[in-house]
Amino acid sequence: MMMRFFAALTALLALAPAAEASPCSPWLGECSYYRCLSAQQSCGEREMIPRVALTYCERYHDNEAAFTPHGRRFLNDVRRCLQEKIEAAAPATCARSSEVFQDVHFDCYLETGYCDLSWGDRGRIAWIGRRMLVGTDFFWTGRRIEAACHDSRRRSSSDWNSLGLR
Repeated sequence: MMMRFFAALTALLALAPAAEASPCSPWLGECSYYRCLSAQQSCGEREMIPRVALTYCERYHDNEAAFTPHGRRFLNDVRRCLQEKIEAAAPATCARSSEVFQDVHFDCYLETGYCDLSWGDRGRIAWIGRRMLVGTDFFWTGRRIEAACHDSRRRSSSDWNSLGLR
């Protein structure tokens, strides 16, 4: 009975149309992904994808040598996470891509280990992105990320304390 179920499920999955990759998916994990997305959606040069996403992706990439190996791995992982979440949302317009780009920063930073970075790497991230942070929603996103890191550390230390280990 179970074998027939799995055979039927496998057959159905084989018939299901595969998710179509976007024209920009070959560049996932690279800054050129944003260049492609901008061209595909006819973004103006003042819109967020070319002005912020591409510009800061390139700045972080150009400064990777200043980071620890763990920091460099984080930069690559968070870049890919941001782009994959944009891909998954399949935004049709530059404005919608910009919204998704802003919205997914919090999750991607936490999912890819920002809180585990050294203070030096975290400082370099803030320093490189400082102009992006001032007067924008990214400032508040950065504050939320830091608060989440602080909360997770506090929970972590209270877990140890509850075990009587100090």
